[in-house]
Amino acid sequence: MAIIVCPYRINHDSLVFAISPIFSHQVITDAPHDWDISPADSVSNCTYLQKNKNIITYPDLESISYFSDGKTLNATLWLSGLFEEKPSMGEIPSYSMFININSFYGTRIPDYEVSIKWDPLSSTWNKVVTEWSANDTRVIYEKDNVTGFFDNDPLESGKAKGHVNLSLDLASINYPDSYLGYFSIANSFSYKNNHCFVHDDSDNALYVPIPQFTISTSPNSIDLRPGEEGKDVELRVNSTIHSTPKLSFFTNQTRGIEVDLIPKEERLTPAAMTTSFLHVKVLGNTTFRYHVPYTIQLLSNISFPKIDSNLIKGINKNNRMSATIPLQPSYLTVTILPPLQFSDYFKNLWDAWGSPIGFFYTLITTIGVGVSSWIINKIRKGRKEDKHQKSLGDFS
Repeated sequence: MAIIVCPYRINHDSLVFAISPIFSHQVITDAPHDWDISPADSVSNCTYLQKNKNIITYPDLESISYFSDGKTLNATLWLSGLFEEKPSMGEIPSYSMFININSFYGTRIPDYEVSIKWDPLSSTWNKVVTEWSANDTRVIYEKDNVTGFFDNDPLESGKAKGHVNLSLDLASINYPDSYLGYFSIANSFSYKNNHCFVHDDSDNALYVPIPQFTISTSPNSIDLRPGEEGKDVELRVNSTIHSTPKLSFFTNQTRGIEVDLIPKEERLTPAAMTTSFLHVKVLGNTTFRYHVPYTIQLLSNISFPKIDSNLIKGINKNNRMSATIPLQPSYLTVTILPPLQFSDYFKNLWDAWGSPIGFFYTLITTIGVGVSSWIINKIRKGRKEDKHQKSLGDFS
């Protein structure tokens, strides 16, 4: 009997075998006035605007909230000011969500873009879902004159702020089981006859499924004596994230216990285990309670590579990192034993050399007994021969 396994997802109108990961409400925060600015044409100079971003009057991103039921990805872009339903002449604002499917052949170009854009010709807001490739794009969904995607709710202080809602039907991209993405708002801005393109990308990316990080040590407990050389402990970080975040390690200070982290910072291996080492030493000039466990708290902060539209343009900004996020601490137990006495040194010496010494003693004794037996036999044989020769002489 032959069994054929098909690695592809099967979708049907009446039967769906797979959905994307389900997760509850998540939030990404964004720094204020962090516009990226570039000339909109070859004759414009946007240098002054780049140095004085407070001139830009558009509301920028404050945060993004998102969630998914496995069938639809929903996101809300929270703005620093009012959403302008009817933009001024010359403005072409857009609100976008970019999705990159994690695959073996990953590229820096996003796979899909979901955008709501202002069309100045028709004076309407249009929703477009675009599929990207290395050298081309194609529209897989388009709807003109969309409404009801925003609101301008007032705060208690009376100042209203806008919110823009974006959604993506995950069936249209075949229910990916692992993906990441980022959010962006963009517009054109003119200053002193210079036409500039401004955009604000989210400082952090969304990761689906939500990444998990586990930090542990091997072993998780050690015994040390004051003044000894110390021991090395392996520090293990397991992660499910499909990127290379930077992890920084540090520890709480315990009097008399010296902990060196090697290295103190490193990049994680995507969706795998990353290892480093702790060298732990107990100082000899400190008083301790012996046979009592001390707990070393291992702390870590993580920061993610900033994934934004600069990647689409091919701009190398790989050193740009997000704000640091603290991870759950891990713990190492150190039990301090009293210093060795002379009898302990002798016992350790015997434990290390007792068996070899016993072996050589037995070997030498065995060889000695064998040699002695051989010499005695030779002497006895010589005496017998002498007696035999003497008997022959007497007979003659």
